[in-house]
Amino acid sequence: MGTCTRKLDEPNIGLEITSYLTEKHPALKNMDDSTALLSTGMLDSLSLIDLVDYLERSFGIRFEAEELVAEHFETVSRIETLIRQKMG
Repeated sequence: MGTCTRKLDEPNIGLEITSYLTEKHPALKNMDDSTALLSTGMLDSLSLIDLVDYLERSFGIRFEAEELVAEHFETVSRIETLIRQKMG
């Protein structure tokens, strides 16, 4: 498990995730933290793998296999919640 280098109260987690997603996927430029990402097809399985890799590297966390379910990655808000739980 990686060492968390960020603070739990850091307010920019959602913004960092949004910036990453819009940089990699320009079609998401108008998204907000409640935009459905997977159920709408905005992100596919390969994009999700890239996102998980980015999150693990950026936030110094490791996802367990049972955490890698669509519900956790459906919106930026849900992703942020999961990251904050892991960082807690």
